Amino acid sequence: MELAQTKAKDAGVEIEFSLGYLDDARRMLRGEFDLVFCRVCWYYCMDDRRFARMFYSLIKPGGVGYIECDTPEFADPKGPRRLQYFLNSKLWLKIGHPRPPHGRIETLFRQFPIKNIEVDYSSLYCDRVLFFKNGA
Repeated sequence: MELAQTKAKDAGVEIEFSLGYLDDARRMLRGEFDLVFCRVCWYYCMDDRRFARMFYSLIKPGGVGYIECDTPEFADPKGPRRLQYFLNSKLWLKIGHPRPPHGRIETLFRQFPIKNIEVDYSSLYCDRVLFFKNGA
């Protein structure tokens, strides 16, 4: 975070930084933001639906959300954690920190009022989702 703060200051950009679990963002932060960025940490949440709602609520109207998350293929879904991935994929039950199934994040955000959504599935190992929230 110190590196990012230094770079922002050097660039003359004013950014509010917060360090903590994204699950706790609503308790830690007030208001909405122009950009909410989530890279890799999605699978640490305990409930994908609730996490998507919270993530969406952090973005101001007209703002941007970006999520980049490894898929089960990144972690070998047929390996020792296959039961975790099966339960998460079929029942949405998370035990431990299984990565979301390919396409789940896009599916979740398409349920919200969004202006545009771009997805990148060029890698079997990572889903990238960029969306613009409806509004100003």
